[in-house]
Amino acid sequence: MQMAREIFISYSAIDVTIADAICQALEKEGLNCWIAPRDITPGVKYAEAIIDGINNCRIFLLILSSASNDSPQVEMEVDRAASKDVPILSYRIDQVVLSKTMEYYLSSRHWLDASTPPFEKHILKLVRTVKSLFNPTSTGQVVQVGPEVVVRPKETENLPDTPVEDHPCLPASPFNPFTFGNPITGPDRFYGRKQEIRQILNRLLSSAHESTSVIGERRIGKTSLLNYLSDPDLAAALGLARDRFCLVYVDFQGLTDITPQRFWQRILGKMARSICVPDLVPAIKKLAAQEEIDLFDLEDVFETIHGKGLVVVLFMDEFEYVTQNPNFKGDFFGTLRALAIHHGVALVPATRRQLVDLCYSNELKGSPFFNIFANVILRPFSRPEMDELLNGYSQLGLMIISPEERDFIWSMAGGYPFFSQMAGYYLIEGRMQGLAGKALEEFVLNNFNQQSSGHYAHLWSASSDGEKSILMAVLILGMNKDPQKVLANLENLVLIRSRATLDAPALVRRGLIEEQEKVFNIFSHSFEAWVRQELLAVPGEQETSSSALEALKSVPADLKPLQSILPHFKKKYWPALIDIARGLSNKLDPVQLLGSLA
Repeated sequence: MQMAREIFISYSAIDVTIADAICQALEKEGLNCWIAPRDITPGVKYAEAIIDGINNCRIFLLILSSASNDSPQVEMEVDRAASKDVPILSYRIDQVVLSKTMEYYLSSRHWLDASTPPFEKHILKLVRTVKSLFNPTSTGQVVQVGPEVVVRPKETENLPDTPVEDHPCLPASPFNPFTFGNPITGPDRFYGRKQEIRQILNRLLSSAHESTSVIGERRIGKTSLLNYLSDPDLAAALGLARDRFCLVYVDFQGLTDITPQRFWQRILGKMARSICVPDLVPAIKKLAAQEEIDLFDLEDVFETIHGKGLVVVLFMDEFEYVTQNPNFKGDFFGTLRALAIHHGVALVPATRRQLVDLCYSNELKGSPFFNIFANVILRPFSRPEMDELLNGYSQLGLMIISPEERDFIWSMAGGYPFFSQMAGYYLIEGRMQGLAGKALEEFVLNNFNQQSSGHYAHLWSASSDGEKSILMAVLILGMNKDPQKVLANLENLVLIRSRATLDAPALVRRGLIEEQEKVFNIFSHSFEAWVRQELLAVPGEQETSSSALEALKSVPADLKPLQSILPHFKKKYWPALIDIARGLSNKLDPVQLLGSLA
């Protein structure tokens, strides 16, 4: 039997973001809403579901906008509500002039005006009004009083109106739900990564309980993902039952002097606190207390644990602090491999690059340890995933982020969830300071660029010389205004650097460039601007034209005019810039090419 829905929300599909935010805000306060398409039962005709929803509601909440004002579907819904004498509460979100039909139904009614920013305070007012005056358990009715809808129990219909009091369960004002700087820990704030989670779970739940290596750029969300998967309640809901899996999360960041002994003491200590079989705790603690822990001791304990039907899953964050540490020899990794293959241990390490590329020696790279993993690469979010994150966070803080603001955030952050959180934070912070329009945009950009600069510098420094060359080429070709547009595709990038077939895909995996219709672009306008600034020489510190001529002495004659352009750039980037100009000289004027950047 379907739950009764007291409030029917009528809206245009164009206003779906606002409608969802209002629905979420009302339902957080225990007010059940009916909203399409969520509440349309599969197999039921759309029109029939709408009629049932209106017939069974006690308040018809109209999201009144220019779009809904012109919507035939909304018009029919309003007509049905009016014909059934369902009280209509209009929530006006822009300065709409009513159509004649809407004027017929609504002209004698009052509405809540939410047409002026900040929109969040209007949602809060709507929630407070409905929550305070509409008691779903009463037999009250809705009446029109003054400029707002008021709900009274029947026995108090003749009493004087009383003002709406602030609802004690609601925040005094909207709050900023966005945060950056620390990993996500609460499951209600975790979004995306559905495919990656499915891959990891499928391997953990296989008969062999296989291991998975999580790979991703700094600040791409590796720690947040491991936190999410290692949460016992969430893991149980995902199929990692408490009586079958012992989940251990360890962060090795900054542990540059850790030894194998300390590694196992840390692992065993966490296992003792999280294991679901109390009888196993003494043996785990005893092993952790030993002055020296060897392979046979570990095999005995893990075999005993596995004999109880348990699989130990080690979520190991920043695992490169282990693979790049000379304290960890081949026998250590051989031990880990043996435990994973024979003794019911599954490994989920998280690193910036593939494990084999993060070893301190070539000898270690040959270890069979690295063959037990399947790689799951964390890439930037897709646009739908990013919209899901922004929608979820805005609803959490009773906020509305308009489509234009979403585009603005995307242009700065691309698909990086960390940068999107940063942009969202300053957007809401600026709003709460009363900023709007151009002033708000400048506030967000200035703060975002200041905060992101250090992170961009790390992304750049972590790039190989070849990757930097490709980033430069993609930037320069993207700025080229030549009518015969030469695109930043693989065909042209190979003319600049033969290893572009390797470097470009590597940058895509890292999330620094994206490929659309075989053309590469830098992931965000903000990072693009940072790279351009990084290449340019500081005024007053520019090299001389004679120095540039010396750098060009072995290039073809058609590149000599670069003598006037190169001093605008830092000298350390001259070789890469010359290679770009040389590679594309048959297609573009080299001076014009680099001049567009300078």
